[in-house]
Amino acid sequence: MVAAACRRIPAERSMSAEPAAGNGLLSSRRWKHSNMIRADKYNVREHEAATISHKLPRALRIAHPVIILIVGMSVWAMMPSAAGAVTPTVSEFLNAANAEYVRGVPATMRPFTPMPGIDSNGFTARVWITTRNQIIIAYPGAFGGQDVILKPAEVVTQIISDILTYLNKTPTPLEADALNFANSVISAAAREGYSTADLFVTGHSLGGIMAEYVASQTGLGGISFEATGLPFTDWHRVGTNFVSIVTFGDPVGSFASDVDAEWPLGPPYRASGGGLPHYGHLVMIGRPSNQDALVQTASKWDNVVLRGAVLAELAALLLEYHLPGTQAHDLGVRLKPFGKLDELGKQDGTVLDVATSTIPELAETSDRMRTVKK
Repeated sequence: MVAAACRRIPAERSMSAEPAAGNGLLSSRRWKHSNMIRADKYNVREHEAATISHKLPRALRIAHPVIILIVGMSVWAMMPSAAGAVTPTVSEFLNAANAEYVRGVPATMRPFTPMPGIDSNGFTARVWITTRNQIIIAYPGAFGGQDVILKPAEVVTQIISDILTYLNKTPTPLEADALNFANSVISAAAREGYSTADLFVTGHSLGGIMAEYVASQTGLGGISFEATGLPFTDWHRVGTNFVSIVTFGDPVGSFASDVDAEWPLGPPYRASGGGLPHYGHLVMIGRPSNQDALVQTASKWDNVVLRGAVLAELAALLLEYHLPGTQAHDLGVRLKPFGKLDELGKQDGTVLDVATSTIPELAETSDRMRTVKK
């Protein structure tokens, strides 16, 4: 029994040497008893180390699994997820989109050297890298900035004509070009070590429509500014990482089935989204009361005699609410580069201070404000 007990004790904790012969039977018994006690104590400590929870107080022993669960959930919460993923900011998206008008380098960004952009057969786009080393593909808006300033009526007439023409004919040639270019950027970025989670799209007006379409086909995240709705039948993705921003009163951004403003000029409103909703999460900015003039103007569209006047009124609304300077004011963004075009439009809407917000943060802020208003 003593030998068995001693065998369970490591060499570094071996028992004391047996007393030399001649110390008597009593000393020998004491030695054996002492080593048995030592062996038993060691075995108890070894057992306690293996089952430490049994030494804890009963209340702590019961709470022990809960503590582990809480710690595990905390670690899980700190891990990145699609919903809480870090994306470029609202300011970066709007500056990239606006740079297509004023032709400058967006603040804090640099060109994506392997594929900085394209200008071919009437289609242009540029590609930027943010300070977080993420890529933004920026698509251009309709016409140049000067045309919007000098010929607003022609611009709005052409936009409406294009919308009505292509309403049931998607993808348009520009949308097809935008998708092909995005796929080329995705391939070039992959060679540089980027994943699609690092790529985003943006654009203003027509550029926003192209961004919506590309995102709906590829699943890329992004933000569109003042884009129309997109035929729901063309969607191949859900758009959880995409936001469509529309200013109250803008006749272009409000041309959609999820904005109650332009019937019968635009599609009928459907609370569920309808057939021409904005892709992703719709965020309305500015003053809601600014939508009233647009509703009244659009309601006269069926009167053929008044259509000339309707187009003039829509052009005036476009200058007031459609241009990037208005969105910059309402979102708390400082535009850089900044051009003459950015000085135009009404800039007195309610400021949604989200310049530094990511896509998920912007959507969350919008939802919270919508809930408060209810």
